[in-house]
Amino acid sequence: MSDLLIRRRHALSMPDLHVRVAQIAAKMSARFGAQCRQDGDVFHIEHRDVKGSITMTASEVVIEARLGFALKLFKARAVTEIERILERELME
Repeated sequence: MSDLLIRRRHALSMPDLHVRVAQIAAKMSARFGAQCRQDGDVFHIEHRDVKGSITMTASEVVIEARLGFALKLFKARAVTEIERILERELME
């Protein structure tokens, strides 16, 4: 079971979505020191305090993560920030 689950609908083509999610993953890696690797339509994210994925489908992006204890304390702020990033990055 995930500690964090965010779903965001989009109207992008899959190639455009892949480019944008790759950019989001690269920014997360640089900002938080997370390791991201792509496996088809899924980006796997690993950090000492987070283990999760970004899954892309034709209609939505799904972010799921297990949070370490310290990050659970800031879950609401993390959700707000992730939703803000998705809103900005997934606009057509």
